[in-house]
Amino acid sequence: MDWTIERLQQLRGEYASGESQLAELDRRRQGVCEQLLRIEGAIRVLEEQLHAAPEFAGAAQGQPG
Repeated sequence: MDWTIERLQQLRGEYASGESQLAELDRRRQGVCEQLLRIEGAIRVLEEQLHAAPEFAGAAQGQPG
């Protein structure tokens, strides 16, 4: 019966560790999502500026200006 108690404690420890790792991954994922949103916003602003300047219109579409 002692081995079952030890195994139960071990499994509970592994479970807690897994939950902790999952929470850390969620935090990291959220941080990456926020970073991507900022980058996307910067891209949009730069594209709008390029579209507003006729001499750079081709560059905004990935074409040589």
